[in-house]
Amino acid sequence: MREHRSPGNDGFTELEQDAIKEIGNISLGASATILSQLIGKRVLITTPVFSLKAAEEINSCFGAPCVLVEVEYIEGLKGKNMLIIEPRDAVIIGQLMMMEEPNPDSGITELHLSAVSEAMNQMMGMAATAMSDVFQRLINISSPKVNYMLINDALAEERIPGASGGFVQVAFRIEVEGLIDSQLLQIIPVEFARSMASFLLGKYLEAEPAPEPEESPVRMDSGQPLPVEPLADETFPAFITNQTKNESARAESLFLDNILLEVSGIIGRVRVPLKKVMELGVGSVCELDAKVGDDVEVLVNGKKLASADIVAVGNQYGLRIKKIIKS
Repeated sequence: MREHRSPGNDGFTELEQDAIKEIGNISLGASATILSQLIGKRVLITTPVFSLKAAEEINSCFGAPCVLVEVEYIEGLKGKNMLIIEPRDAVIIGQLMMMEEPNPDSGITELHLSAVSEAMNQMMGMAATAMSDVFQRLINISSPKVNYMLINDALAEERIPGASGGFVQVAFRIEVEGLIDSQLLQIIPVEFARSMASFLLGKYLEAEPAPEPEESPVRMDSGQPLPVEPLADETFPAFITNQTKNESARAESLFLDNILLEVSGIIGRVRVPLKKVMELGVGSVCELDAKVGDDVEVLVNGKKLASADIVAVGNQYGLRIKKIIKS
């Protein structure tokens, strides 16, 4: 068997490490809000810890199969990463989503995995929206794949491109109201992590301006005539400067105007057991808690922007804005 050495953290600069941790903070912070809504409990995810690991090292921390969530970025960023969840935590999350009394010792079942899969689908969707805000480009992911398997099998090269180069491990502590106090691991191939950090830093770090060339002084005793600029040209540099500023402002405005945002309207909510959700089919009716005349929330990238009411537009429906909510 080929020996793998653990890469050191010196492979990444402090700025790159901070960027990767911040990406994890933003994506999982947004995900925690969704998870809290799904299970009806307060969810706290703490500050991440960065480290570099080989697959064998990650596997040595878990002596048994774990719940692994495979997330693939398909637009805006290209690559895969994984979340590792302790089986006991997955059982509790699944039971809470199915409105059952939490019993972590009951053992993990396909029903629990289905519940976690649904939770992750919504959580990663919110994470992608949050990352779109940060990267200032549309970030899309495929539906997360949830499996109960060994770490080594999950982190194989054929499943995660770039796995042979080692992984960035971003460890979070997750707490759920006395039910869960555990670790949630985000595992990212080194090259994918580096590309995310480079892109984020490229957005926010400006290169230092090059020093302006010094003009050669003209000696009074050189016998050369002193340069004289025409008077009419004295206003020309100022005109160019103002025009450049205006063009820059217009370009910035065009850039901002073309950022894609997700606008949605929530016309009602309902909380039902996962078993009933799995029984839904064509023709099923799911009653919501809203009625005609109630305010409808208008969300932009998951944040409440306005309240509105529902209107009919031909054979379709729309939302009429009633009030803009100031943050």
